[in-house]
Amino acid sequence: EDYTFFEREYLERGSAITTQVLDLDSSEVVRFCQLMGKNLQPQNRTYRYNFLYKNCSTMARDILYRSFTKPVEATSVADTVTFRDMLHQHNAGYPWASFGIDLVLGVEVDRPIARDKQEFAPACLMQTFANATRSGRPLVRKTTTIGPVHPYPDTFAFPLTPVETMIVVLLITAIICTLELLRRRRIYLFDILLYGVQGIAGLVITFLFLFSGHPGVDSNVLVALFNPLAFVLLPCLILQSRHHRKPWALWTELGLIALLAVLALCLRQEVPVAAWVFVAALLLRTLHHLLIWMYGDKIMKGKQSTKR
Repeated sequence: EDYTFFEREYLERGSAITTQVLDLDSSEVVRFCQLMGKNLQPQNRTYRYNFLYKNCSTMARDILYRSFTKPVEATSVADTVTFRDMLHQHNAGYPWASFGIDLVLGVEVDRPIARDKQEFAPACLMQTFANATRSGRPLVRKTTTIGPVHPYPDTFAFPLTPVETMIVVLLITAIICTLELLRRRRIYLFDILLYGVQGIAGLVITFLFLFSGHPGVDSNVLVALFNPLAFVLLPCLILQSRHHRKPWALWTELGLIALLAVLALCLRQEVPVAAWVFVAALLLRTLHHLLIWMYGDKIMKGKQSTKR
């Protein structure tokens, strides 16, 4: 799009624009324009977008580097930061978006990355250029910033963070389990809601795990528990509870929870705390059903004999 439209869009939504004027000689400017012209040709203008390794930041950087006649000397950084760390940093003000990203990204984004990989984030690339030199001269000749004209407009935000929300879910689960023990009546609607959320999340995570071309989503250990199998286990769980059949569905759910814990520990994937709290709710509910299956009759008889 034309730059004037880009600038207007950013300023109207409350974003600032930082411009870095690079110290290039005339031959490098010509070379850059030639490469941009080649990139704009119909056979070159589209590419498979990869938000970690080949995006709007890395594409611009690579064309710039190809036009340079003098090498860039950039400040080295410690290779301890991960893609997930950087995503957390840039999404710090959006906890639910950050939680959603964490749910679908796997082990690949928890490995330390070097500076060139960190430059998938435009702010990191800007910082690299600001500190870079060529033949002892700064790469950036001038830096200017315009905007923001006004702050971000107020939008609706859910009052609870993901962790707080999942703690509420865990507390509700504990309350429902307690009520069932006191009233000796099963509340299957809550099972439909709780395990249904597991299944819905599983549909998204499993689809990305199996079919998406985006990086990181095919190494997600959460697929061990969050998968469409929950929709198979749920009706079996209800039928087995009603007819007092062998609770293989409950044992399967416990096995999936254990598998997730082992995979996350062994492969060292950083699973969000909110997800673990939700897993704790699933574990509590599943153990509660097993308790009812194994000792329900004794509890019932004990209460009846006490009343007599």
